[in-house]
Amino acid sequence: MAAAAANGATVDVSARGYLPRQTLARTGETRLLLWPDSSGLPGDYTRSLVYTTVPASPGVLEVLTSMRRLPTRTRTVAVVPSAAIQADPEAMEAHRAAIDALNAATAPLGVSYRLGGAGDLSIPTQVDPALGSCVDRSTRAFTNLWLSSAEITRAEINYCGTAISSTVGTIVHELGHAFGLRHSLDPNDTMYPNARSSRSLGPTAREALTMSLMRARRPGTEWPDNDRQSTAVAAVRVETVVD
Repeated sequence: MAAAAANGATVDVSARGYLPRQTLARTGETRLLLWPDSSGLPGDYTRSLVYTTVPASPGVLEVLTSMRRLPTRTRTVAVVPSAAIQADPEAMEAHRAAIDALNAATAPLGVSYRLGGAGDLSIPTQVDPALGSCVDRSTRAFTNLWLSSAEITRAEINYCGTAISSTVGTIVHELGHAFGLRHSLDPNDTMYPNARSSRSLGPTAREALTMSLMRARRPGTEWPDNDRQSTAVAAVRVETVVD
């Protein structure tokens, strides 16, 4: 019978079909969940959607950073449109549809989104073509994220035009960033960086699986699956995701 590893001991796990895991033995943890690396969820896909800050494109270097996500204590998220959006029936209907699509993926994880009201986290949305990254006319929207120890503690979404605030796919995409997702390599995914007709209006099965795996990982986990330093406390910082 193998002896239990001492608390704090380093643990390395390598298994066919999974990303290599680097972690620590921690008191009270009796299960070690591995992250798939297979045809259904390849490592390159995970790297882009969870760890890559700059989408790979010709002439642009890939930049990797640690995983960020909503705190597990966040169970309800209120999406709070501005007064101008609330006065636009088409935009409000698009927000409702986006929230329904997102809930299909997050409700099984114990995270529920609602339109208006209060929640553990409130995400205001607005339209301001003159704000921040919207000065670049190719930008459709951007999301500001406030991070503390790689946990998302605050988020704000800005659309760069009135029509964009009525686009279900873009709303879901920005809310996906506020969950912690980055950009997907798959043009069929809702988190694909460029709006196109093939892009899903809600999280695909692979995106939903990735979200569930993220909830089971410590914020601050590093590529490919290393959470040894994830408990470090960091000052609050703001990150802007531009689409």
